[in-house]
Amino acid sequence: MKYIPALFTAIVWGSTFIASKHIITHGIEPCVIMFIRFVLAYISLWCIYPRYIPIKWNRDELKFLLIGLSGGSVYFLFEYHALQHTTATNVGLLTSSVPIVGTTLQYIVYRQRPNRHYIIGSLLAFVGVAFVILSPVLQSGDTSSLTINILGDSLCIVSVLLWSVYSLVLDRVSDRYSPFFVSRRLFFYAIITILPFALYYSSKEEIMTLATDYSCIISVLYLGIIASATCMWLWNWSFNKIGLSKTNVFLYIMPLVSLITATAYDASEFTIWAAVGAVLIFIGIVLADRKG
Repeated sequence: MKYIPALFTAIVWGSTFIASKHIITHGIEPCVIMFIRFVLAYISLWCIYPRYIPIKWNRDELKFLLIGLSGGSVYFLFEYHALQHTTATNVGLLTSSVPIVGTTLQYIVYRQRPNRHYIIGSLLAFVGVAFVILSPVLQSGDTSSLTINILGDSLCIVSVLLWSVYSLVLDRVSDRYSPFFVSRRLFFYAIITILPFALYYSSKEEIMTLATDYSCIISVLYLGIIASATCMWLWNWSFNKIGLSKTNVFLYIMPLVSLITATAYDASEFTIWAAVGAVLIFIGIVLADRKG
């Protein structure tokens, strides 16, 4: 039962790439989407956890600011711009490398070496992710079906590094504060830091589109209330219960979910190679969870 929140969150986040891509294709600037998404998340968390805790500029508050940047505004800024220049499935593949990058940073910071089960399981799951993403090429043998954009992929790699920093900083404060409070503080600083960009890039046309297009409205509500407020709280809760490494392993599920939602959205094929990748991802997660 303790793994269900992380599993649910990974499944929801795996679908957000498609929802975000859908809104971007309607001509909405990424920073505008992020601002609305963060505001909806912040209001939702206030309704659930209305307790007021004043800001005190100490080390913990600086950590909350860093969490808001690396897990909020700056992270999503790079991810959304990556979606403008590469495919949602490519973003899913690169995002799934967070556990490996995060574990490497964890070893550097804490001088702790992960056990062999975690290393082997993580690598096996990553191979499964590669099968899922490369399944069109493996099925047809036509490399032209694989879209690779250096700029978009590079931006996504930066977002992976930012999320790994977020995970490490969160690990330092998660045991002393409520997951609700940590999540709310994250979105508070995310709103403050993304607001100047949203004001600069917003336009009347974008506001009208967001206010009148029902598919965009549903997508924004889904991203703000479910994917941001609910899932960020569940993710922070998982950090408290099962730890940084085990929580991040569930990110390997996201590319598979991205492929399934992309199949429904774009009517693309779900190949046998994708099924093989799904099995490898599952085996990798189970193996990585074993204790040495």
